[in-house]
Amino acid sequence: LRYFCYAIFYRDASGHWFAYVRSFAPPSVINTLRVEIRIKKNGSNEDGDTYIYNGKVSSSEASEEEIKDSGNFLLLLDGQVKKFMVDKTIMEYNITLRQVGESSPAL
Repeated sequence: LRYFCYAIFYRDASGHWFAYVRSFAPPSVINTLRVEIRIKKNGSNEDGDTYIYNGKVSSSEASEEEIKDSGNFLLLLDGQVKKFMVDKTIMEYNITLRQVGESSPAL
């Protein structure tokens, strides 16, 4: 629970899907955190239909508008997400968290 990060995935009424990571850590720590969100078709081992966000982690105190303004999220449209659906599974995702400047492997 060193950084207590959590992922948010949601779809708005316009068919936009948002994915991002938040943290309860203090700003001095959040500024050193980087995240990779990788979304793909369930069970697929190919990288062809994969969407990736590499970037910053947002504060748990940031509003939705602040996160949208910052650009620290992955945005997909309904048409992109539909091709990932298999049975009742919408998509498969993998999240990797790391701290900038540290030589240790992903957290």
